[in-house]
Amino acid sequence: MNRDSRNILLIIILATLFKALFATPLYLLDDEAYYWVWSRNLSLSYFDHPPMIAILIRLSTTFFGDSFLGIRALGAIATGISIWFGLDLTYRIYQDKKVLWNATWLFLLSLPFFAAGTIMTPDTPMMLFITLALWSFYRAAFEMKDKYWWVSGICFGLALLSKYTSILWLGSAFLLLVIDPHLRRQLRQPTPWLAGVIALLLFSPVIYWNAAHDWASFKFQLGHGLELKNPRPLFYLGEYFAGQAGLITPGVFLLILALWGKMTASWKKLSGSERFLLVSGFTPFLFFMYAGSRTHVEANWPALTYLTGIIIAARWHANAWGWQKWIKGINYSFLILFLLIIIVQAHFKVIPLRGKNDPTNRYYGWPGALDQIEQLWHEYPQAMPVGNKYQIQSQIAYRFNTISTPALNISGRSNHFKYFDYRPLIGRAILIISSERNPRPAKFQAVFDSVNFLKTITIYRNGELVKKLQVYLGNNYHGKNEPDK
Repeated sequence: MNRDSRNILLIIILATLFKALFATPLYLLDDEAYYWVWSRNLSLSYFDHPPMIAILIRLSTTFFGDSFLGIRALGAIATGISIWFGLDLTYRIYQDKKVLWNATWLFLLSLPFFAAGTIMTPDTPMMLFITLALWSFYRAAFEMKDKYWWVSGICFGLALLSKYTSILWLGSAFLLLVIDPHLRRQLRQPTPWLAGVIALLLFSPVIYWNAAHDWASFKFQLGHGLELKNPRPLFYLGEYFAGQAGLITPGVFLLILALWGKMTASWKKLSGSERFLLVSGFTPFLFFMYAGSRTHVEANWPALTYLTGIIIAARWHANAWGWQKWIKGINYSFLILFLLIIIVQAHFKVIPLRGKNDPTNRYYGWPGALDQIEQLWHEYPQAMPVGNKYQIQSQIAYRFNTISTPALNISGRSNHFKYFDYRPLIGRAILIISSERNPRPAKFQAVFDSVNFLKTITIYRNGELVKKLQVYLGNNYHGKNEPDK
């Protein structure tokens, strides 16, 4: 390991420790609590996602405990490993230390790679395994080392066990083998095909689970990501591009888009490595753009398209001259500024953003709300607190360790709680914890003998309302009810 590698490794380790320090005092997000519940109820797959996030959290808490840090620890480590292999891929392609160092700072300062190390979601293991898959694919296809086909197959399979959208990068790798004349000849060999078989075999438990559950997860994700919810493609596309600009900063986003466009226009002049970087980033991005023309696409969904996009941008930064150095300076300034705002806002709320305009508000509200729920449980000891929606029940389960108790699912979308055993709740009195903006107790009365309103829980952060819950006492629960949708 040379001096640059040692220095970069040290920086990555320090960045990983900082992410852990940043995340330690922040309360679990609703989805993190939901995935923690999964980790206590391991399954071949889940309604919302494949099982890797549950496995990763189970491993993380086994080693580090059930604290906020314990749940997120392996995520921070996995992100550090992702960055290391992303940088190794960068150097293998360009053999240039200036590109390597520019990629280092772009990876460390970009929000997708920071967030993946501080929030435990399926994006975190997917980032790790897609990075390893692309790294091993490059070594197999371009360095002609056959053993890495096996590694690539394993990593693509583990990526598919992390998140369904990993299929986009597997498909991009196959597309590159088909359209690049120099790589196409490798399809005459058995090893690329066997790598695909390995990936499919690793993914087979998820297929089996779906087959046994009426393909519920596949149907949900296809509808969730591609359903035409409103025929306003220009509005949704504008929302999509704005989300990406906010995710990776406007300057870096526009630079990567411009470089993708320039490379596409000069396809025939590109080297094989450049084609690899283009196809493995731009192809998934175009898919998400198509999805974004049909429905709302969360800003983080296309985040991993910037893995190879950052490598391309790093080369441009390394070779910047004249006015381009100003662009480079602006890009780094905004990356640092965006990251500092997120870090400071999460802990101190220095910018008076309201409601959903401040994503850091999601970290706040639950400790105080759960304290009041616990107090009500003492007042009504015969009634067990149960959330109506999966987000609420997951937070209740984390606080009170009621890991086998399902959400009531009387309203809201379908979720994995519908596969839990509802029988222990039947006949019991329940403290119904709801977050309905316009409460409709009639829905609750359909599955109870009687329902009485108890109180509204309101929690504030610096004078701003961040959590509002309604609590009802339901007597004699009748049994499972299907969600609204």
